[in-house]
Amino acid sequence: HFEPNHPDDGVSIHVPMSLLHQIPELRLEWLVPGMLRDKCINLVKSLPKSLRKHFVPVPDVVDKALAAMAPDNKALTDALGLQLKRQTGVDVGVDEWLETQVDNYYRFNIKVVDDKGKVIASGRELLPLREKYRAQVQQNIQSAATNIERDSIMQWDFESLPQAIQLQRNGIGIRAYPALADKTASVALQVLDNPQQALELTQRGLARLMFLQLNQAVKYLQKELLKGQDIALTFAGIGSRDQVADDIILAAIKQLALPDQTQLPRTKAEFDTLLESIREKLVASAQDICSHLLASLKLLVEVKKNIKQQKNALALAFALSDIQEQLKQLFYVGVVYKTPDEWLRQYPRYLRAIQLRLEKAVLNPQKDKLALLEIQPYWQRLQEYIDKEGAFVMTQNAALIEYRWWIEELRVSLFAQTLKTQIPISPKRLDKQWELIISQ
Repeated sequence: HFEPNHPDDGVSIHVPMSLLHQIPELRLEWLVPGMLRDKCINLVKSLPKSLRKHFVPVPDVVDKALAAMAPDNKALTDALGLQLKRQTGVDVGVDEWLETQVDNYYRFNIKVVDDKGKVIASGRELLPLREKYRAQVQQNIQSAATNIERDSIMQWDFESLPQAIQLQRNGIGIRAYPALADKTASVALQVLDNPQQALELTQRGLARLMFLQLNQAVKYLQKELLKGQDIALTFAGIGSRDQVADDIILAAIKQLALPDQTQLPRTKAEFDTLLESIREKLVASAQDICSHLLASLKLLVEVKKNIKQQKNALALAFALSDIQEQLKQLFYVGVVYKTPDEWLRQYPRYLRAIQLRLEKAVLNPQKDKLALLEIQPYWQRLQEYIDKEGAFVMTQNAALIEYRWWIEELRVSLFAQTLKTQIPISPKRLDKQWELIISQ
């Protein structure tokens, strides 16, 4: 529809509500072939002048870039920025693209239709529409999967667990994703609209199902783990003794049998084979995790005492506030299961780094503040990504997981160099890792 300022100006795409979760979000940015060139020209022209001057004449630069680009479910600006860099050597940061200044004409007008084909909503952004109708999409999936979903499962008593299934509702085929959800005393078989969320739930659900089958080892561990550590656990804010013991056992099962979400058992035979392979190893593995956790808790108590004893709190306000936030991100309910083992084992070093930072900050608060300003953009970038994509991405994207823990390594390099980092780290390496994340 060509009519400037009209709500429908541009290209419209009609999407049945039940299929909103299947639309490849980033692919929409590439529009249709006849409009892509003009959109890219407008995107380049929206760049700050300091950058834009490197890409002239803009149409020629864009034509050369488009010759090496192909529509995909990847951000258009990432693909375009990569080609601009190859042409000129000039790097365009993610935040430099002023997409809001590009006319709505260059965004798909997404029209959501109900089961009868009637338009019930429209907008230029997919995510708000998904959020608005997600509950209804999930309800539609559940109503089409009444013969699949079950509660109170104590053992593998179903045929198989496919990664995806096709459901029918009012003549529309809906792709859905079975998941095993942990209900503590049992698991539930559910069907979801999001494949990543289904994988995350299923990994834990399978761990719980194994937990329920490994009765003898589990009972022993529940009795022995974290004896006499109730006060330290309360101080750390990571849950009661029973909660943390449960967390440790599930983490041990995950590490031994289910480390990779993409390689989960999908049949009873596969499940039983894995179960038997870890039966004799569970106790030792859980005790090992517990010993590392206790070492971290001991240091955490010292760090928190040190923070309380700071007399010059006003001068250290920025440092103390940042450290408190850092500790919240390191210690929370469920931390043992959610934190990759290789990084959980680094916690004592991170806590010693905080102690060294406090000692140095007292002597030079301004230097500490400058180092903090260097870290903040990396953490903010990560938080914004998680807010947009969902918390479950932190369990599935290996590059993103590395990026998150590399921020901790950057802290060590800036505040406690004598402790050394686990890997060579620098802001430049973090930026390179981020490029890898957004290009996937």
